[in-house]
Amino acid sequence: MIGKKFGRANGNRAVESGQLAKAAQLAPVAENGRIQGKKNAESGHMQRIQEVGASLGGKAAAAAHPNHIFEITTYETRAKGGVAGSHVNWHVNRGKPNPAKCELCRRELKEKLQQKLSAVNVGAAEPQGSNQQ
Repeated sequence: MIGKKFGRANGNRAVESGQLAKAAQLAPVAENGRIQGKKNAESGHMQRIQEVGASLGGKAAAAAHPNHIFEITTYETRAKGGVAGSHVNWHVNRGKPNPAKCELCRRELKEKLQQKLSAVNVGAAEPQGSNQQ
């Protein structure tokens, strides 16, 4: 809502002040990245990160492990991930389950019903008046 109301005015201000032109220049950003990268390497920060378990990213990681994604996944696992992601986006996050068309919604509904039934059965299994002798 705020973007629709003030977006044009803020955009005009960014153009007039030169902020937009400055942001469009990549050279200062790249130079700052190189400077900070050298500082991280010299201070030992990169080595500490790698000891914790993080790895090099970007081009270095791609060169070291060119087929990494294919080694850890298969077509089936990627397909299941897509279905699960769609289920979460369309049904879980919006609070609109669709058990008629979605297998994951049916499975979740079935699990919830089983939990309710087990809770009822546990309560019914306890004999009433068991504290009396």
